[in-house]
Amino acid sequence: MAIDGFEWDAPDTRQNAAAFGCAGRDPGDPDRPAFPKARVVTISECGSHAAVDAEIGGVAGKGAGEQSRARKLYSRLDAGWLLIADRNFYNWADWCAAADTGAALLWRVRSDLRLPLLQPLADGSYMSVLVSPKITGKARQRLIEAARTGEDLDPGQARRVRVIEYEVPDRDGGGKGELIALITTITDPREAPAVLLAEAYHQRWEHVMRSLDCLMSHDQQNRLTRCLTGSDFATPGGAGRSSNEDEA
Repeated sequence: MAIDGFEWDAPDTRQNAAAFGCAGRDPGDPDRPAFPKARVVTISECGSHAAVDAEIGGVAGKGAGEQSRARKLYSRLDAGWLLIADRNFYNWADWCAAADTGAALLWRVRSDLRLPLLQPLADGSYMSVLVSPKITGKARQRLIEAARTGEDLDPGQARRVRVIEYEVPDRDGGGKGELIALITTITDPREAPAVLLAEAYHQRWEHVMRSLDCLMSHDQQNRLTRCLTGSDFATPGGAGRSSNEDEA
């Protein structure tokens, strides 16, 4: 399963402007974009590309970002899933919330996240530990040493993870030679070797592209919007309809 977010243009109506807003501008700003924008974050199967859950809303204001939308999805994860996410989704609190559902996680992280080496593994991955950003200095180092020696950790303070790091030497564009770091809750390489997890991570691009392809038409946009909000995009001339007067 892959989680990702994207935006689409909604018809330029008062209802849509009120419901979704416009990127970077207030509704009354004469220089605002021509169309309101909606942001949707979906969880989809990587193989079939079928969306199984989603959150939709505007693109402007507090709580409108991808992480905020995704946060509402984590409590609905299935314990039998492997959830794959790009580096934009990682933070300590969200990782813990998603992991606590019992779902397996495979998330890319940013290059500045400190991942101390606890134990190298035979498949080229290694064990590390995530420490709450509220814990620093000597207290952080004590938790790292406790993780290295196999002591039990308070999950509110630190959590063991497995790290897979690699480069894609023939990658096109500016990412060539970039180190990709993935963290996973699957700590036993026998259950999921590093090479298979790296391949699985790159399947999320199929999710992104398929999601964009599926939302190209207005009819397809309306079908998803009805599922998520109980209403269509409002269209000029009253063509849009709503099954809930409180939602646009």
